[in-house]
Amino acid sequence: MSAGSAPVEVYRGVVEGIALSYARIVSQLREVAPQPERLFAGGSVTTDHPELLQVMADAMRTPVTPVRIKRTTLHGTALLALESLAPDVRRARPDRGRALTPDYNRRRYYTDRFQRFERVYDALFG
Repeated sequence: MSAGSAPVEVYRGVVEGIALSYARIVSQLREVAPQPERLFAGGSVTTDHPELLQVMADAMRTPVTPVRIKRTTLHGTALLALESLAPDVRRARPDRGRALTPDYNRRRYYTDRFQRFERVYDALFG
């Protein structure tokens, strides 16, 4: 980034930074769990900025499906509570959008970005 960076370039950097932050978490989870088959994303950011989901799918190398319900965190909390309170009760399936699959042609780009992101993160917080 420089003084000559256009707003669209700054926005792209922010979007990639968010996606790489999630990719970092997914990378840590892969150390203790298998590769996720898919990820679900909800909230107003996913509705208001759908371009973020494709970048996330590319950076995390995992399909991302938008969930289109309000208060997704509350919904998830209720589902966790139901596991204890009513494990045999069938769950309603929330409205979902089209899954965004990773574009593997971008793999090298995001591998490089992820490695750079990790170096900066470790320098700042390590």
